[in-house]
Amino acid sequence: MSKLPPWLQETGADVWDILRQGLGNVARWRKWCLVVLCLLVLIARKTWHHDAAWLQQLQTHQEYWTQMARKLSYWGDYLTWTVPFGLIILGLGLILKKSNWRRAAIACILAASFAGIGANLVSFAVGRPRPSAETADGMYGPRWNYNKYRSFPSGHAATSFGTATALAVTLPPVGIPCLFYAGGVGWARMELGRHYPTDILVGSVFGIAFGIAFGRAARSVLLKQE
Repeated sequence: MSKLPPWLQETGADVWDILRQGLGNVARWRKWCLVVLCLLVLIARKTWHHDAAWLQQLQTHQEYWTQMARKLSYWGDYLTWTVPFGLIILGLGLILKKSNWRRAAIACILAASFAGIGANLVSFAVGRPRPSAETADGMYGPRWNYNKYRSFPSGHAATSFGTATALAVTLPPVGIPCLFYAGGVGWARMELGRHYPTDILVGSVFGIAFGIAFGRAARSVLLKQE
């Protein structure tokens, strides 16, 4: 078997190190994460009766902004933003021989992946109807119908904030503008009636938490190798 090229070996080693240390950070913070998650779910449940009114105030119901929201929603998803954007940063890191860019790309993809998985598992278990579902609000339990019962929390908010936060930790000049973009994605999901404000809030917290965990892991790997 031919030997793998050096760049592929280095990238594979970085993926393993950042994955291991990122999950290690999550494990070390698990008690606080569970406490925060439980508090967020409790707060959200207590404020759900305000959600419809808050959403109504946030929605513009204007065609221009609806079209803008559709574009942000589409281009702010995991497969249309996180993966291609992360691969672009990874490619630039490899071409320009910037190891910090390479590790930042790995961190943002891993953060968004785990944040999205976590948010989708919770949304499956909770079974909250989306605002557009025309179903009485509540917790209906596990539901397979993604388009109707997977409102809380927002997977879009989780992955977009996971991407942006990891980049903000590792590459602030790139990541900080991405945080504003992630906020726009959250607004878009509300404008389209796909999520309530509390869905976006909790999804964003998922993304921020995993973004910090994997972003710090990437920085740790970089410092150890310098």
